[in-house]
Amino acid sequence: MKYLILSLILSQISFANNFLGDINLDSPSYTLQDLKLKVIDHARIKKGYISLGESHLQQDTVLPLILEYAKIYADNKKKFDLCAEDIGHAIKHPLFKYARNLARKTFISEGNNPLKTDFIECNKRKNSSKIYYSGFFHQFPFARAYPDEFTQVPVITKPGNNIWKQNQEAGLFIMVMELVHLESSASREVLMSSYNSTDINSKIRELREQIQKLKNKMMDLNERSSIYKKKNGYIFSSDQLGSTARKNSPNNAYFILTELEYRMDYDGLHFLHKFSRLNPKLQNIIIGLSPKQKYFVSTLNTANNSSDLNNKFGYGLLPQKFEMGTTFLQFKDRGNNLLMVSEPSQSEFRYINVDTKQDISYDEFSNLLF
Repeated sequence: MKYLILSLILSQISFANNFLGDINLDSPSYTLQDLKLKVIDHARIKKGYISLGESHLQQDTVLPLILEYAKIYADNKKKFDLCAEDIGHAIKHPLFKYARNLARKTFISEGNNPLKTDFIECNKRKNSSKIYYSGFFHQFPFARAYPDEFTQVPVITKPGNNIWKQNQEAGLFIMVMELVHLESSASREVLMSSYNSTDINSKIRELREQIQKLKNKMMDLNERSSIYKKKNGYIFSSDQLGSTARKNSPNNAYFILTELEYRMDYDGLHFLHKFSRLNPKLQNIIIGLSPKQKYFVSTLNTANNSSDLNNKFGYGLLPQKFEMGTTFLQFKDRGNNLLMVSEPSQSEFRYINVDTKQDISYDEFSNLLF
């Protein structure tokens, strides 16, 4: 099994909301059938397009979900071009191949990266409807609203560097995002903020309540029998985000926020939960450290079956092994190289001296950090 490690550099800058906390969960949500009807209706627009986005995670359950809309559009549109980022797992999928067989012309872009959205050749065909497929940051720059949470690369910050602005025809945007990713990025936002210990603990409580409310509103998205393949989700529009995100999003944009069944009772904020119980003095010291003194590493791997939950993995050159879903905060300050480890099944942090490769006590860790 492959493990995806997301390394997130922390810094201390002014307050900003995180994406999860910004969703208005009191507004009406949508269903998969609602999106299907929107795609069918949008296919009637002469020169419109649909744009589908994904995070490149959980491919076996994400691709049938998001590529179904490519099939629906292809079935209801007589003439269209297919414009896709060179994402190997997607372009090999049967639903992608189905749409490709019906397309007048297919463009596979190898130029998409964090620096640019590159559908130049595809966009030269001005009089053609289109299906776009890419990573979700290439869709439109909603992430500008969350600078503490999402690294502000040029596809987010540079004007016109996204599909929405590069194609001025009528677009319909549908994106799949995974809760495991957003819990990690939300943890980053909280830990890199300039809160004091009282405010950060309040923020953690609010975020945990928001995630539970979100899970309570999720619906079934597929019919898989295995809890490791069954997806639940909440579908909402860009209108349900805060004003800054709405300003950087098209009106006709929808997010499918998903969670695997086996993780529905899982505490994705286990690092923050433990952090909220630390001594306030230690909390304030950690929050106040500079970007050069600390960094956050979150594992985004998920289980394919029950045996995967027992797998252990390493961190750097350390001999210790850790549970799936473990989160790390590493400190390099005053000659110290320390690691704070949160394993999902454990109620307390684990502390490691990276230089000696030895586990240490809380008191030893605190004294070294102070």
